[in-house]
Amino acid sequence: MKIDPWASKNIEKYEKLFKEFGIARFDPYISKLENPSRLMTSRAIFGHRDFGRIYEAITKKKPYAMLTGFMPSGKFHFGHKTVLDQILWYQENGADVFIAVADLEASTVRKMPLEEL
Repeated sequence: MKIDPWASKNIEKYEKLFKEFGIARFDPYISKLENPSRLMTSRAIFGHRDFGRIYEAITKKKPYAMLTGFMPSGKFHFGHKTVLDQILWYQENGADVFIAVADLEASTVRKMPLEEL
């Protein structure tokens, strides 16, 4: 099975992927968090790597940062909003947020003029 950001298949054995990529189940954190995000409670977020460190920072009011990014794919769409909603959740829960926009990479990889991104 090949997994990449551009394709999707019906994955039946998540446990194998969890083990292969060092992912743990997210479920235990949902009941512990004071205000889990919609993506967490709907189980759209179902795995993590090192969320325990973030959880500790949130619960102990310690500083932490989130670095993420976007590779534009044209006009702003629902997929972008979903990611931004989650980023805002982290910011509302104490994170300093940094977002990189990979517009030049998107132009090259997706062969789209910058004006369309």
